[in-house]
Amino acid sequence: MPDADALALELKASWVEADGLDTNRYITTVGEIPVFDTRDPQKWVQTGSRQALLALVGLHVVGSAAGHPEMIWATFEHDSNSPNGAYSYINAQGATVAVPQEVPKGMLFSANGATGPFNVQHMYVDPDASPLTVRASSGQTVSPSDTLRTFPWGVSAALPIQPAQSAAQANSEVISINNSVRSLLKQGDTRRNYLLIGATWTNGGNDPYNPFQAAGGNNQPNHVGGNALANSTMETYVTLGNKLYNCFSCHNAGKATDTNAKATVGVSHIYESIKPFTDPS
Repeated sequence: MPDADALALELKASWVEADGLDTNRYITTVGEIPVFDTRDPQKWVQTGSRQALLALVGLHVVGSAAGHPEMIWATFEHDSNSPNGAYSYINAQGATVAVPQEVPKGMLFSANGATGPFNVQHMYVDPDASPLTVRASSGQTVSPSDTLRTFPWGVSAALPIQPAQSAAQANSEVISINNSVRSLLKQGDTRRNYLLIGATWTNGGNDPYNPFQAAGGNNQPNHVGGNALANSTMETYVTLGNKLYNCFSCHNAGKATDTNAKATVGVSHIYESIKPFTDPS
């Protein structure tokens, strides 16, 4: 990074095959995707791979800043991904407006008119199988499910919110940012179709070992910003159900009393997949 205060940047993107989509509304790329034997509704096994046009549907942008080694965690989604759950915001006149849960229409990850149940996992990747194998969850088949963005702007009123005084205020701030940035982009710019869902970081750059306390707790929450921040394309079944999580629920430094050096690198999961360097000599 040219800026000495911005020393690290991590990106995590989610893509879908672009067949049947209006590709003018998506950022696209060509990539290699797996091919499966789909005859068994309980188990899909990879048989090969092929090239395909892919559409970007979700993006995590995580970067360091001065005084924040825990990094600032932000996430973006395409505006046609998933319907919004109920939320409130404060309008230009200072009145709180309640927005009911959206009825899905033309959404990629929810059928038209779907009423739920939402965010029910139908399948999972078997971590121990080779070749790549997708198995059905208990009582399900390998099939699509309906997704709801439970907390549309990454904020839950059931948890402490900082620095905003209410979920409505926090929602309004993210909505305002989106309106401002989108107004600066020309009509037809593909980036207008993507929304900032929110961002989160910690108080004073503290270790993100305790991202929030239960509502009514005596301790102040350690996090700032989106207390329930999630991306409906990447944390669909982890954070969008009844559980109240955000980025730091998984990307954290372990327990406060944990002195193991490995705890401090738990903020990023990329290290788990990095292979040791081999001296070419």
